[in-house]
Amino acid sequence: MYKEIIFILLLLKIIIINCYTFQSSIDNLLYIQNTSTLFAISSSHLHQLHWSTTNQNLLLLHRRVQLHSSIDNSEYGVSVFVYDQIKQLLIICARSSIGRCILYDANDISRTYLLDSIIETNYLGCLSGCYTFISSNIIRSALNGNRVERNGNIINSQIEIGKDLLSYNIKYQLESSDNTLITSLTFLPERLINKHNYEYIYGFDYEQYTYYILKSSRIGRLCQSSIAMRVTYDEIPLLNCNNDKNSSFITGAFHSFDKMNNLFILFDNFVCIYSMNEIISAFKASKIQCQTGNGYRLSHIVDSIELRPICEKTLEQNLTELNECTWQPYRTNIYVDGIVGAIGDLIYQTMRNDIKILFIFAQDNIIIMGTNERRVLKFIQSNRTKLYLLHEAIYHNEPFNSQYVIDSEHESLIFAVASELHRYAYNSCSLYDTCQSCVGSRRYDSKSCIWFDGKCSLSSNSLIFDRGCPPLIDQIKPMNISINTERVLLNITGSFGNMNARFIKVIVRFPLPNQNQFLCTIETIQNDSLICSLIIPKQPVEGIISIDIRPERTLSKGDTDISGLTELTEKFNVYIPKPILLPNFGPATGGTKIRIQNLAFDNSSDLFSTMKIVLGKQQCHITEITTSEIICINQACTNDLEQLELSIQVNNQIWQLEKTYFQCKSDPMVFDWYPKKSILSGGFKLVVNGENLDVVQMPMMKFVYNMSDYEFISLCESITSSQMICLSPGIDKNFGLDPPIDLYVTFIMDNVKIIPEDDILIIVHDPIYYPFKNYIQQINSTNIIKFEGSNLASTHSIDLIDVRIDNNNNACIPFNLTDTYLMCLLSKFALNSLQDFEANVEVRIGTNLTFLIGKIILQNSTQSSLLPVPYIKRQIGLWTTIILIILSSIIILSLIFLLVILIRCRYFRLSEKFHQQNRPPQFYQDVWCELGKKWQIDPKYLTIAEKIGQGCFGDVYKGELKQNDNKTIEVAVKVLRGKIKTQEFFFLS
Repeated sequence: MYKEIIFILLLLKIIIINCYTFQSSIDNLLYIQNTSTLFAISSSHLHQLHWSTTNQNLLLLHRRVQLHSSIDNSEYGVSVFVYDQIKQLLIICARSSIGRCILYDANDISRTYLLDSIIETNYLGCLSGCYTFISSNIIRSALNGNRVERNGNIINSQIEIGKDLLSYNIKYQLESSDNTLITSLTFLPERLINKHNYEYIYGFDYEQYTYYILKSSRIGRLCQSSIAMRVTYDEIPLLNCNNDKNSSFITGAFHSFDKMNNLFILFDNFVCIYSMNEIISAFKASKIQCQTGNGYRLSHIVDSIELRPICEKTLEQNLTELNECTWQPYRTNIYVDGIVGAIGDLIYQTMRNDIKILFIFAQDNIIIMGTNERRVLKFIQSNRTKLYLLHEAIYHNEPFNSQYVIDSEHESLIFAVASELHRYAYNSCSLYDTCQSCVGSRRYDSKSCIWFDGKCSLSSNSLIFDRGCPPLIDQIKPMNISINTERVLLNITGSFGNMNARFIKVIVRFPLPNQNQFLCTIETIQNDSLICSLIIPKQPVEGIISIDIRPERTLSKGDTDISGLTELTEKFNVYIPKPILLPNFGPATGGTKIRIQNLAFDNSSDLFSTMKIVLGKQQCHITEITTSEIICINQACTNDLEQLELSIQVNNQIWQLEKTYFQCKSDPMVFDWYPKKSILSGGFKLVVNGENLDVVQMPMMKFVYNMSDYEFISLCESITSSQMICLSPGIDKNFGLDPPIDLYVTFIMDNVKIIPEDDILIIVHDPIYYPFKNYIQQINSTNIIKFEGSNLASTHSIDLIDVRIDNNNNACIPFNLTDTYLMCLLSKFALNSLQDFEANVEVRIGTNLTFLIGKIILQNSTQSSLLPVPYIKRQIGLWTTIILIILSSIIILSLIFLLVILIRCRYFRLSEKFHQQNRPPQFYQDVWCELGKKWQIDPKYLTIAEKIGQGCFGDVYKGELKQNDNKTIEVAVKVLRGKIKTQEFFFLS
């Protein structure tokens, strides 16, 4: 029963192999065992696939064709998808009232054979008012080759090829003695489908009968009589083994054709198992009850008006398993509606009612179930009602359905998971992806699965000792350690549940000549972690960490306790550190603060008293030690070209380090600095010019009042080797110092102190910028803003001013500064943002002093934004506009002048004077002599235009000659100037 189900282990990793992915969801599957060919229907297409010959886990697409239009797969789906082994045909029938079918050549699915719709027997259905079988299992039993008189409903199922080789003719004799058997089984009346849930779920053959599982928790059987006359068909109930009245409908079934010979029935979320002996006994008891007049008959077969017609008492008949299906004269078929039901046992039930079981498969003692949680469960059946869960596979992010086929050759199930096909090798050791599942399966499974090299495989030696599993190690830290570390604590995370430290040995093996194994002494141990102490060898080397666990008890077969040896593939590395000096150069006078990084050390000890940092021969004074760096200040170099090698000593022992140097450089020099005036608020940029200014990492500028009363420090930034920027200090008014104030300047460059020639910075009063009079100021088309104030030009220069508009820097460019006012011109960016909005204006002097002036708005901004001229002025400026106007005027005048010239030329060509100058002399028409007759051209076909050249005694004109086909060509016409005959003959020759 359910309470006896033992869950051995739970796996969370997917181990189902993805074989092939379709473009859309898979609707139907068909697998042909002998040829290892898989057929699938997806998105109105028929796919033919086969296993790769080199990789049994790889499914290859062989051919893909569009389903015939008469099979409306997209709307109704396919109800029959079977294979005729003798004829090697695929029979595909649509789910419709007439059950239209198409035959495909299984060897070449591009060849289809259409059935003649005129012949009524060519329909696997009837013409109106009935439905075909929903389940292909039942059709398979009827159409599996030439099964003459096999089930009683098909007497002869011959398929013949027509003469044209393009069509098939299916000859079915759908007849019986009373004609009711065919109506009730082969074609279901509509009233049974709609009113009585009369739907077939599953079918199988057993001994002399074909059994049919009905959705309404009933089982029917059809006698496979040798003579198709008066065959018997009976039904009995399948009693719900869970006594759950809400689960009265069967959702799936499977009959195991093995020595156990059980029938598994699915009721939503639980599974019942029925023995065939129990079912046969229930049929026999129901028939005996009916013969004594105490039962019922099937109303839809006997065609009774009664809902359940009562059995009539008949003569006593001695029926046995041998003669019950044998035809005998005068036997009366009673078509029993049995009252004695088959009783099953509950073997599995889901934890929650919303988890449904979609399918079940059984072979020998292996049971496979699929649930709507996208899970596939593998059980071992210990006895009739006890199951052991050995494996669980989970499909992620994919809808799961009940489409699957059985690949008996490879002992696999092929699943349809949405648009993917997956293969589940239910009887293979490779199914298990962890040592616990692999070794644990041996407790209940007869297969000798062993765990080796990270994989589960079948062992030829069933007696091999592989009890227990090595520990699962997730991580070890650290895996890289400095050679200068004497001892390190290794933190190992993994599975160490309830383990005793004395049964665990952690060893690091190094390829060293004297000692190659270093024991890591265990300090603490928990369920998921272990800490051990390891002594580090004094030379750079790589080692392998191994963890060996020996349990305190002797393990039996299938025990998965933590046991065995695990070696990590990642190497444990002992290295010589390469220090990083920041900076690695400085002035020769010393005083540079150096940060030494990339050193691994134990900062828990008192390193201040035990550590020495040496650069060259001088000690570097340590000021700070953190977990990531050591900070020290160096002393002076011998010269400005010296390289100082880094050396570290701890407890008078010198650390092994890769060679690292500190470069000494020339000391910095300051030539000049400006400006030499600032304000009380400070924040002025002071530009310092000099040499080697970038040698110092943190240059500073010190300001002193009255030699020692007040000191101010400003950090500087090196821009180049010859320039750096500092900020003038701000003077607190609480000091009571009245400007002008003289501050003496000193530059501090590490150990170098530089006092420039001009060493006084004069501090004056802050300038004052007044707010706008009405707080809001309108800006006219000049785009100029005027700020008024006092003490302006005398306190700061124009380059220290930043006019900000709505927090945008340099939005207004200053161009005129006096002691009482400042004028600036709005930038293009500011003009674009000011077209229809007010904007806040502030003036910033240096970095510390800011004045809030008010708001500005463009004058008539709403109107002017619609006009193009002011917008252009705002964009390109006044002078640019004037230049564009001048250029436009010149271009217009040039076009007018060109137009006048063209008009004059036109009138001149039309004038009489032009024609007189360009027309050839009148006497050219008389120049036709005998010598040139054969070249003469009729003058009416010749048009003479302007003169294009001249020679010694003639001129050349441009002309057009009209040919016989009315096409004109351009010609040159040569004309003689004089009238002398000798010239004419010479000219024509």
